[in-house]
Parts: sequence; C-alpha cells; structure tokens
Amino acid sequence: MDKLTVFSSNLILKILKIILFLVGLGYVGYLIYGHWSLVVKTVTNLSTLDLVILIGVGVIANLFFARLFSIVLVPNSGLKNRLNSAFRSYVMSQISKYIPGKVWQLFHQMASNKDSTPGEVIRANVVFMFLLTPMILCLSVFLLVSSSLVIFLSSCSLLIISLAVWYLTLNGRISDIFYQRKIILVLAAITFVIGLLLLVNFISHNGSNAHTNMQVAGLLGIGWSLSLVFFVFPAGLGVREWIIVELPMLVGIQFQAKEIVILALMMRLWQISYELVSIMIVKLLSRTHIK
Repeated sequence: MDKLTVFSSNLILKILKIILFLVGLGYVGYLIYGHWSLVVKTVTNLSTLDLVILIGVGVIANLFFARLFSIVLVPNSGLKNRLNSAFRSYVMSQISKYIPGKVWQLFHQMASNKDSTPGEVIRANVVFMFLLTPMILCLSVFLLVSSSLVIFLSSCSLLIISLAVWYLTLNGRISDIFYQRKIILVLAAITFVIGLLLLVNFISHNGSNAHTNMQVAGLLGIGWSLSLVFFVFPAGLGVREWIIVELPMLVGIQFQAKEIVILALMMRLWQISYELVSIMIVKLLSRTHIK
C-alpha cells in the first residue's frame, strides 16, 4: 500500500510538472502568436555585428556561470579533471532543462560527474543558484533605480577593484578557491547584466532614452532572477515572460507594452542562442583536447 501511495504521488507530481510546462509553453506561444510579425521584424533588423556581440557576451557570461558551478561542485582547485568535467557538464546539460520534469538537467550532470555523488551535484546546484541569483537581482534592481549608466558601470568597476584589493591586502590569508568563487560570481553577474543592457539597446526603437533602457534591462534581470524561484517550471518557461510583461505597470515605467513583450521573447531567444553556441564551443574544445 505504501509503495502504491508513493508511486501515485510521484505520478501525480510528474503529471503536474508536465502540465505546468505546457502552461508556460502555451503562454510563450500565445505571446509569439500575437506578436509574430514584430518578432520577425526585430530579428531581421538586428545587424550581424549586433548578433555577434549579443551572443558573444551571452557565451562569456554562460562560461562564467559554468566556471562558478564547477568551483562550487569541486572546491579542490588541484583536481583539474574533475573541474573540467563539472564545467562541461554544466554547459552540456543546459538543453535538458527545457524537458518537462525539471530533473533531466540534474540527471545529465550526475551522469557526467561520476566522481561526485548525486547529493553533491544537487547541493552544488542549490548553492550555485543562491550565489548567482541574489547578485544578478541586486545589479538589476540597481539598474532599475540608478539615474545614470556611468554610475552603474562605475559601481561595477568599484566592486571588482574592491574584491581585488581585499584579496591582495590579506596577503593570501584567504583560500584561492574562496577568492575565485567571489571574483567569478561578480564577473558572471556583471557580464550577464551588460548583455541585458546591450539587448535592450539594440532592440529598442521607440526613441527611449538611456535611463529608460537601463530600467527595462533591470526589469529583464529581475524577471530572470524571480523566475528561478518557480523551479517547477522548466527553465522558468512562461513565468519569466509573464513577470517581465506585467512588472513595468507595477513600477510605473513608461515603455511601450509591445516592446516589453518583444524584449521578453528576444531575451528567451538570446538565452537559447548563447547556450547552443556554448555547447558547440565546449564540444569543439573537447574534441580538440582528445586529439
């Protein structure tokens, strides 16, 4: 009876996750259907240089994410093979997060990191999320309330310099791995938020000023961060888009509703693009290394 109850509970949970995935996918599909011509126009209006810059910055941020994950999973910097394996597993498992069930990315990482226990992989994902999400959320909120791009970039530079000076003044009294985790976290978050700024700047065609674009980029970052809380939705599908579309009205940002929807969809497309390019790069480097 107990086994039957457990089986029934697991089955209900799986069905619920699939339903939530379909709901999220349906919402994104609804947005695309209602704005298809604008999506196509937006993509075709981007120059080749715009696309290269956007995807390039996204790939750099994504590789920083992978590095941070590998350091969290394998804290011993001397274990190069395990670190490389963790790095590859993060990148290669990203496509799995879009599969209903939310566990396939974890399964992929567990299978790829044979020297780490399933518990260690799960813990690494939790720690990774709790390290990265607050940092990007804070930077995004700062973008939202900041009155100048110069102030934002200056603050980011000050944060990096402060970490470097702090490390140097301690004369190595903190471990290298602690320092690596801090600096990679900061670089990953800043690079990702800069990618959002570029995305908004390249796509906005309504004559909005730099301050408004900063606010919208902040909203995209907030939407990305908050969507991770709804972990039952694979890759935050639908949740992020809903947050980004609805949030401007709550905070009173003067931005065309259609452009907000387009930006939400383009952000998803941008993410999928840089993740696929990251996978191709890691595969290519892995084959080169084997040869």
